[in-house]
Amino acid sequence: MDDKLTMQLLKWYHEYKQDAPEMMIIVGDYFKELQEYDQAVAIYIELLNLGCDKRLVLMDKLELIKDTSSPHQSLIFYDELRYPGLCELSKKFMTTAEFLYFENVGKDIDFAPIMLEYCKVVECELRQFLIKKKYIRPDEFRSLGQVKNMLEHKIYNKGFIEVLQIIVKYRNCSAHESIITQNKVEEMREILIGPQDWLKKILHL
Repeated sequence: MDDKLTMQLLKWYHEYKQDAPEMMIIVGDYFKELQEYDQAVAIYIELLNLGCDKRLVLMDKLELIKDTSSPHQSLIFYDELRYPGLCELSKKFMTTAEFLYFENVGKDIDFAPIMLEYCKVVECELRQFLIKKKYIRPDEFRSLGQVKNMLEHKIYNKGFIEVLQIIVKYRNCSAHESIITQNKVEEMREILIGPQDWLKKILHL
């Protein structure tokens, strides 16, 4: 690492981040290329808070931080390449869920609002599936529980229905008087975008 260049870039960053946050993304990129992921993420998040266009950060930069040595290896903030079929609403829900999750890791809070964002991705994509198959009209609303009940009679995949039952349970607990822990949200992330990758499977129903 070039210490002089690092110091100069950080000096430049602190001088101009308020006035030109979009330009300062290159400083975060520099640390990302050096695999200084914690520093890169800290810069990107600070730029977001300063009003930087989130599309420049969330959908182009943070999704690239997947090095196995990084604690942010699962940080996707909606990965266009990994999930190209997501509808526009799902993209927003996933981006919000991932951003809030990483902003609050380690904090003693109720993670229910974050859990609901992940559940909304599933609900939205399954609704798109039902519309595509002409099981419902585009103007019809179905809750996640109702969608599950419909799919039980239309999709003969026991594993999928079992996973959907878990997601519905998470959704209901989050919407009512229950505390959702960070561990529960991490279980949900494992289901959707972890090794099980059920989000991709949903997109290929």
